[in-house]
Amino acid sequence: MKIVITDSGLGGMDVAAKLFSLLQRQPLATPIELCFVNALPETHGGYNTMPDERTKTTQFDRVLWGIERYCAPDYIAIACNTLSALAAHTSFFKAYPKKLFNIIEWSVQQFFSAHPALPQSPILIFATETTIQSKEYSRLLKEGGVSESLLFPVPCPGLASAIEYDSESTHTQALVCDCVSHAARSLKQKALSGSLFVFLACTHYGYVASLFKSALQADGHNDVRLINPNDYFVDLLYTTIQNSLPSKIPNSQTSLTVYSRCPILPAEIASISKLIRPVSAQAAAALETYQIKEDLF
Repeated sequence: MKIVITDSGLGGMDVAAKLFSLLQRQPLATPIELCFVNALPETHGGYNTMPDERTKTTQFDRVLWGIERYCAPDYIAIACNTLSALAAHTSFFKAYPKKLFNIIEWSVQQFFSAHPALPQSPILIFATETTIQSKEYSRLLKEGGVSESLLFPVPCPGLASAIEYDSESTHTQALVCDCVSHAARSLKQKALSGSLFVFLACTHYGYVASLFKSALQADGHNDVRLINPNDYFVDLLYTTIQNSLPSKIPNSQTSLTVYSRCPILPAEIASISKLIRPVSAQAAAALETYQIKEDLF
């Protein structure tokens, strides 16, 4: 079985590392080939810098068809909130809707499963500009019955790139504090206090979850329930793999390969490798020895 995990950067390596580690600890009968595909077309050209949604969608559609052509996967896991917000508008989705897993849809579904009584607390949604502009989280949460007055989408420009370059830098810390300050002002304007649900709605943000929690606590929010969609997504993928295989005899091998169309900056590799190495040293090594495929998409 071949599973491709894709992201518009390296945040999704968190999902790849966790799934790879889980499959190694609990191997299945069929060998599992995991591939991580960096969906960036250019080293310095992220999706949030593209001029409009049509351009972003066209580019991601090209990525999906390239993955299909080059990897022929059983499933493509979109471990990226930015790209998940675009997925339904691609021609690939129309052709292969059951092949794609969308981290936004799954994380909201699991949020409701974990909280069957509708939340009465404010819900902060920290995400990239594209994810916020798509309104996908708000739409799905409202469809589930959450009042719009409890939803606080907060764009965090530049934060994903800062985390990817150096999650421990003062610049990264300052960006997190800015995002939290913006959210805090919105809460105060509506005179809301007490417990908070906080979606870290970018695969990168889980790497700095402690910074978000500390910043919120410093602003007086002590009852904070962080929601990391990455962990929900890993559970979905592992369960899907289990249910797709006829036997559970633990004798298989799992591999992980990282592909990119463009060169990945050494500083980004060093930063993300350091973050995922405690989860899986082999996943970190796969990133450090990634393969460039210029004709990938």
